Amino acid sequence: MRVVILTQGVLVAKAFTAGARAFGHDVPAVIVARPVTDSEGLIEAAGQADVLFPATKRSLAPLLAS
Repeated sequence: MRVVILTQGVLVAKAFTAGARAFGHDVPAVIVARPVTDSEGLIEAAGQADVLFPATKRSLAPLLAS
């Protein structure tokens, strides 16, 4: 199963990505809901997953629909 993580926090991204992968899920992306101060930390926490930073709240819905 493919799982996309939606978060604002580095620790959540790291824990949920690792947890999902431990259960055998593929994590293709981490979506960051708001601008954050530690974008590099989120990119590192995502590992192999793509990290998406939607420009506005309106651009978030199409990402979730696909």
